[in-house]
Formats: sequence, structure tokens, C-alpha cells
Amino acid sequence: MTYLLETSIAVELLRGHRELRSRIRPLVAEGVVAVSACTVAELCYGARRRREVEAELQKVMGFLAPYQELAFDDDAAQVYALLQAGLHQSGVTLPVMDVQIGAVALTHGLTLLSADAHFHSIPGLRVLNWLANETDALNGV
Repeated sequence: MTYLLETSIAVELLRGHRELRSRIRPLVAEGVVAVSACTVAELCYGARRRREVEAELQKVMGFLAPYQELAFDDDAAQVYALLQAGLHQSGVTLPVMDVQIGAVALTHGLTLLSADAHFHSIPGLRVLNWLANETDALNGV
């Protein structure tokens, strides 16, 4: 596994963003992109806020099917606690779920695919924003 797909990029993919789809398709085929249970929760929450809940949930679950889902487990919880404490001491406030997503990425040594700039505040987290055309020099993506 190499990458962790974050909610902001997942939403763009669900909306049919062509360039993102063409970039991620070969990586999904290689099995190098995962999604965290936190992102699954955020996507399902978004679906449940729609008028056609069942149709939206089916769309989300169909979209998620090819990705390996990584749990927010005890190891990620320990990383989260360390990160959140450090961010708090630095006076940096991030959404709790985003720090949890960052913790999952760090726990598994993954690069986060996200359009949210605040992830750069998480120490040690590698972040790529494909919407800003950032590339992974190490992996040529």
C-alpha cells in the first residue's frame, strides 16, 4: 500500500472529476490505494444528508468497493493522541476526524491524497494534492 485516499479527493472522484479518475484508476488496479474507516464515515454521513439516501449510500459503497479499508485501530489511536497533543501544544486546531485520518496514514506509512491544505500541519505526514497538480516524485504519480 502506498496511498491513503482522503475525503476531499474521494468526493471529487464521486463527482466524476475526469483528471483525478484517470490518475487514480491505474493505482487502484495495482492495489496501492487504501481508504480509512474515517473517510468511509464521512462519505456515508454525506450520503445520509441527501434526499435519496439509499441511492447515495449505494453510490458511495460502490465507489469504495475497490479500496482496502484501514481501521482506526489501537495503533492509530496512539498516533492520534500524540499528534493531537502536539498540535494542541502548538496552538493548532484541526478537525478531529482529519487528525484521525492523518494518524491512520502515519501508522501505515502512507502518503495522503487530499485537497485540504491543513493536513500539512500534521508533523511527518506526506500529503499530495492532485487538484493542485502535485506529484509524487518517488513514485512518478
